[in-house]
Amino acid sequence: MNLGFTLGQDWSFSELLALKTQASIGTSITHYEIESENYSQSDLAFHYSFLIGLEFRWNEFWQSSVYYELDGRSAADRIDYQSFHQIGIETGIGF
Repeated sequence: MNLGFTLGQDWSFSELLALKTQASIGTSITHYEIESENYSQSDLAFHYSFLIGLEFRWNEFWQSSVYYELDGRSAADRIDYQSFHQIGIETGIGF
């Protein structure tokens, strides 16, 4: 289960190019199971993410992006703090 909020903005440089920014924050209830240690625990964790990228608009409906995203979550019981780095490419059609 997850409750979170996301806020993002596209900052246009021109008709074809924009800077994408996004921030998210929330909490989640997560169930951890590690069979090798016979460990099972459910806990409430805080999570966040920050994204920055460049968006290319090919036409009115089609866009592509290159982005970097940092995701993280707080410590939960015996599971320490975790962070993840992502570099991605995406494309989409909007109408």
